[in-house]
Amino acid sequence: MAQGSVTFWHHSCLNIKRTLKFTKMNELILKYEATKKRAQLFMKNGQISAYIDALVEMNHQKQLLRLAIAN
Repeated sequence: MAQGSVTFWHHSCLNIKRTLKFTKMNELILKYEATKKRAQLFMKNGQISAYIDALVEMNHQKQLLRLAIAN
């Protein structure tokens, strides 16, 4: 694509793209919240290694969410 050119999107294409992004972000947020609850439960029960694993998973999900927001 030449520099300075403009891409025109059909309204329905943009709407589908936004909907897919919104759905993906919602899934990531739900996974993050579920992992957060599991981490809190592990911490409460004294399961330190499982707690740390859950924190690592939460960090990964947060990074994926940041990427989804950036794109």
